[in-house]
Amino acid sequence: MNEKRTPTEVRQASPRKTNFRVLIISTILTALILGGFVIAFLRATPQQQTGATVTPAHQSTTP
Repeated sequence: MNEKRTPTEVRQASPRKTNFRVLIISTILTALILGGFVIAFLRATPQQQTGATVTPAHQSTTP
């Protein structure tokens, strides 16, 4: 059980690729969450009004 390993053997990656899976899954989840925030922000932001100007009710339009 006290087997000696070479430095090259110790540096080899895990064949199950668990770190890679965690990295990919967390990246995808982060992108989905940020995309949800962007969609929610765009839906909550009112559209820009162009053309017509609104005068307040307390101002008179005649001099």
